[in-house]
Amino acid sequence: AKLFSTCNEIPWLVDASGAATDRLFAFRFDHPLPKVAGSPNDAKMSVRYWSAPERRAGILSWLMAGLVSLRTRGRFSPPKEWEESLVQAKAKADDISSTLLDGLEIGGEDDFVSTYDILSLFITGGLSKAGQNAIPDYIARLFPEAEKSRSRLNGSRLRGYKKLKLA
Repeated sequence: AKLFSTCNEIPWLVDASGAATDRLFAFRFDHPLPKVAGSPNDAKMSVRYWSAPERRAGILSWLMAGLVSLRTRGRFSPPKEWEESLVQAKAKADDISSTLLDGLEIGGEDDFVSTYDILSLFITGGLSKAGQNAIPDYIARLFPEAEKSRSRLNGSRLRGYKKLKLA
């Protein structure tokens, strides 16, 4: 079965397995229709308008250029901002990612957040041992700039992440 959807923003899917969100692909249409005096753009959304031979030829040319691009690269290349939007949509679909995105943010060179502080984000709902063990993978995926590190604070050595801070 296939599900097709069109929307102006990537939908929020509740999908802990990630199966649905892994299948999302965004196509960006960044050439808006020009406004014509006395005719709203809605008038251009008719079959009659788009079935004119010169428009059909232009659409076919655009599709073929996309196919050539796909075959050359072996994959579609969405704009970077769409890739970031997909990462956010996928992350919101699972509780651990959602909590980390809400509680942490990228910081500067001198910022550091301890593993203890990260785990304290989950105090209200708790986090299984498997979930705790998966946190480094989540952080690497959600915050690629962050670096695993050890730091000294009040004479104690703490494990955590540089370039990451509490939101």
